[in-house]
Amino acid sequence: MIIDLNDYIKNKTKVYSLESGVGEITNIFKMYDGISDFFEIRFEKEGITKFISISHLEDIRIATCENKLQQALINLEKKINCNEFDFNLDYHNHEVTRLDLIYIINTIAKLTNQKVLSLQDKDMLECCVDSLVHEVSHTYETSMKNAQGIVSGHMC
Repeated sequence: MIIDLNDYIKNKTKVYSLESGVGEITNIFKMYDGISDFFEIRFEKEGITKFISISHLEDIRIATCENKLQQALINLEKKINCNEFDFNLDYHNHEVTRLDLIYIINTIAKLTNQKVLSLQDKDMLECCVDSLVHEVSHTYETSMKNAQGIVSGHMC
């Protein structure tokens, strides 16, 4: 499937970053080879703009559709307090830092199921929950307070 990158700009596609919060793709800078194109992303938090290579999107995740988000929330609820759920959370392994929705859900479930959390674990849990709340707020077009309630409801 070929994706027209300009659709990301026309649709004001939202992206989520653990470091920078919610952003919007505002422009695409095409390089001469077509491989090293960059998204220009304007982040709401602190009003910063970042340029992220289209071929290296590990630091952001593009908003998912409502159906996938709903299924992810249902899966989160099933994984929390499930003795059989296991997820290898390795902060130093570059491959697990990919910020897709499944990674966020698995990280929240893994850390919520742990009895004792280190400071690093607490920070990661807070970032992941915050990122999920932002996505729920945007996708369901609701306030942050309502989005927090929706996510909390699936974490019980």
